[in-house]
Amino acid sequence: MYDRRQVLAASGTLLAGLAGCLATDEQGTGTRTTTRSTATTTTDLETATTTDDTTSDESTTEEETADLPDWEHDWYRSWDFDHALGVDPFRGTAYVTLSDESDGNSATVAVDPADGTTLWETAHDGEAVGMSYVRHNEGDDQWGVTITDDTVFSVNGRADQFEWTTLHALNRETGARRWKLRRERLLGVVGVFAGRVFVLAQDFFEPESSHDEPEPRPTTLLALDAATGEVRWEETVTAAEATATADAAGAYLLADDRLLAFAHDGTNRGEQALGTAGTDLAAASGGRYVFYRDGSGDHIAGFAPDASLDWTRSVDHGDHLAVDEVLYLSKPSVSSLAADGAIRWQSDAFGGDFVVSPDGSVLYGRSGRQADAVTAFATDDGTARWTFDPPSQNAWPAAATAGTVVTEALTEQGDTLYPVDAASGKALARLPGVHSFAVEGLDETVLVADGSGGVRALPAIP
Repeated sequence: MYDRRQVLAASGTLLAGLAGCLATDEQGTGTRTTTRSTATTTTDLETATTTDDTTSDESTTEEETADLPDWEHDWYRSWDFDHALGVDPFRGTAYVTLSDESDGNSATVAVDPADGTTLWETAHDGEAVGMSYVRHNEGDDQWGVTITDDTVFSVNGRADQFEWTTLHALNRETGARRWKLRRERLLGVVGVFAGRVFVLAQDFFEPESSHDEPEPRPTTLLALDAATGEVRWEETVTAAEATATADAAGAYLLADDRLLAFAHDGTNRGEQALGTAGTDLAAASGGRYVFYRDGSGDHIAGFAPDASLDWTRSVDHGDHLAVDEVLYLSKPSVSSLAADGAIRWQSDAFGGDFVVSPDGSVLYGRSGRQADAVTAFATDDGTARWTFDPPSQNAWPAAATAGTVVTEALTEQGDTLYPVDAASGKALARLPGVHSFAVEGLDETVLVADGSGGVRALPAIP
């Protein structure tokens, strides 16, 4: 599953990770539940000193998984493209990202998950652009679209060739193209709020070798009218590394060692100097977070809509997932932070690649001494309910439904998918040899974009 991703990553064209819930106007109010303070508090997460007891040396054996029934699909649909790269469910429809390679074209397709019927298909010039959409509890998926009540936003172009990318706004019901914005820059949608589409536009960095570090270059945060594509305002900075996000309170740009905050209408609300370069942003309806590094180590901070820091903690920078009022962290061990920075719980288990169950009650994470298992943590107190440890040296949660979590593992047969019972942690079936680019849970169905230009629908509970 990593071949195409490694090529894109090596080209230096992937945007910095965009974490958090799907940023649409319906995603909550973003109201802070904490009392603002002019003082910044600093506390630390404890470094885990015990080994991960939830993943002992006992693993599910090759013989045990070989006895599992095959995970048979209900339907399979393919299109005339090299790869199906992304699947994004939204209100009963699945939106599939298709792409060719080597200066090829791409498309967005709306599919009925019940039987695979193509509802509409809209073609785009250029290939699908990785990490150019607002990710929402998607495990390790890299390609997709940003969806609101009435619009599907897709970024396509020739990013691999460092030439241009285009943002397309499509009617969600019909696929008709409402407008498009093309720039000779790398574009990525970072949020949709208050009738605005917030887009990070960065000059391409074309390295001469794999060891080259990004150079300072112009980076712009654009606010587009969601209905027309007209640029309502923009802010340009010069930075070697930049990322951005948005929430119901505003839009935020992290440019090297500066954090800038704006209202939805472009009003500059404030700026925060971090001392040294920041590394990432996360936002959910309950809060905003920035990861940064200084002379004393790595930190995470919660910040207000004016960019002032509300609280900070010393914490290793690893995987993170912001969901509603909670931020889940992988280092120094799996932990849950409230929007005010308080530690809700901290496990002694190590983890990452988080996926949350549809009802929010379970956090699934990669675990084990060799990152070769998946553990289910109760989100209210961090209790490890079970661990599924397949016969693999690499495993992770790929998607979740109400009754199962899909575990993806690298095995001797290639990638293997296991639907694992959410209550017991027992594997119910297996699908070996699949080449998956995206796995999504949708009600009682699991959709897999298998990389060969097709999507298969599997029963969540075989």
